[in-house]
Amino acid sequence: MADFETKQFDTRNALKATLKQNDTPVDLTDCDVFFKMYQNSEEIINREIIIDDAVNGVVWVVFNEDELEPGLHKGEFVVEWPDGKKETFPNDGYLEIIIRENLGRK
Repeated sequence: MADFETKQFDTRNALKATLKQNDTPVDLTDCDVFFKMYQNSEEIINREIIIDDAVNGVVWVVFNEDELEPGLHKGEFVVEWPDGKKETFPNDGYLEIIIRENLGRK
């Protein structure tokens, strides 16, 4: 089962995630968070995203219509800590994202 599924062109549904380390939410206060998404090793998205609840590590990715290419994708979050160091979440793999073709629009 995918971590997130949506259809091509559907921009209402956002990907919500809680970034955790050892099953504990990380505090993202004063951090910048970026989302990266790949399809067949090609980078589709690499941009800063919304931190909804910094203390509890909750972030949102609101997709733009042109980012929703049909297919299976891998995603990850990169946190830039206040000291400039970076850390990738999840630490042990990737998010699996499925974007299904929308048959009604082009």
